[in-house]
Amino acid sequence: MTKISIELVPHAAEEITSELSGIQAAFPKVNTVNIPDIVRLPTRSWEACGYCAPMLERDIPHLRACDFDLNQPQLISDIMEKYNFSEVLLVGGDIFEGREHFETTTTDFIKFFKEHYKTVKVYGAIDPYRSDFESEMSYVHEKIDAGIDGFFTQPFFDLGLLSKWIKALKDHTVYWGLSPVLSEKSQAYWEKRNLVNFPKNFEPNLEWNAQFAADAIQIIDQFNSCLYFMPIRIPVVDYLNAIIPKSKILKDLLS
Repeated sequence: MTKISIELVPHAAEEITSELSGIQAAFPKVNTVNIPDIVRLPTRSWEACGYCAPMLERDIPHLRACDFDLNQPQLISDIMEKYNFSEVLLVGGDIFEGREHFETTTTDFIKFFKEHYKTVKVYGAIDPYRSDFESEMSYVHEKIDAGIDGFFTQPFFDLGLLSKWIKALKDHTVYWGLSPVLSEKSQAYWEKRNLVNFPKNFEPNLEWNAQFAADAIQIIDQFNSCLYFMPIRIPVVDYLNAIIPKSKILKDLLS
């Protein structure tokens, strides 16, 4: 396995740096975070990355295409000039009523970055559940044709589906996502909001999710691919500590 990233919620400076300090105290080898842009929170992804940057080798902000007008790119220029990001993750972004948005497509956003920021690594998103395999793969190839350097996926909950995607993209840089779902309420949310089809043996508890993560890491490691953890309702350290006894691979990577 080549690289690991941890996804952190974009809290204000003191909160996010405290969380990162706790993670690094437990796992000193953690050197990469990616941070989503969550519109209900006051801290933007690039600001949160700015707080974390002095503590890390790599910090990757998510930028939402719908928030940027490519005909008036001053905001992008200001962000890149101030934070000097060497990597970005470009996503379409959900549109909310009453919030200004633009008709910028993800592929146009990728092309813009590849043209104007040639040294910046540009990642895109893969969602294995929002449509059928063929449709999502077609969208993936649109991003590849636009010049994408790699991908971050939404979390997987099915080993067969994960294997199918890994084999299809074995020649590309992909960070395969893992996230614990720890309650029936959260399971219902993932099913309704993200169209996840959980396997029949799924159980919304830490034991099942930790074992699934260990099994997924075994598959991912076989292809020397990348990995990222997206713990939402559990501290990162607790999630990783639940997986480590079941995964020598992760233990070796983090210890």
